[in-house]
Amino acid sequence: MKREALVTSIVTEAAQVLRPGFSLMKVYKLFPISGDPESWKQSTFQGTLIVRASGEVSARICAHVEKTDIDLARVLVDEDSPWLNSSTVGCVEISPDGFNMHGPSEILEELG
Repeated sequence: MKREALVTSIVTEAAQVLRPGFSLMKVYKLFPISGDPESWKQSTFQGTLIVRASGEVSARICAHVEKTDIDLARVLVDEDSPWLNSSTVGCVEISPDGFNMHGPSEILEELG
């Protein structure tokens, strides 16, 4: 995702991640594409995450907030987060079967 598009998406979707919501959400699977250690140095977790969120960008922001020590404002300036980088982490919507679809954006499960 290009930095300009990311900035626009963060501005429009960050509120959904940071405040509780009561709308029907989707479930996303975020998974590593790149195992390059340099890409992951800012993350406290390097595995697959199942995230409830309103959209892909919200899912990525949720993973970023929970699994890195990088402030979102620093990402916009000069820091790279693997969770926000589509070259490092893939993100696909998955079936919500077995997951609660109501509530705020949050990590539902960590896989390896």
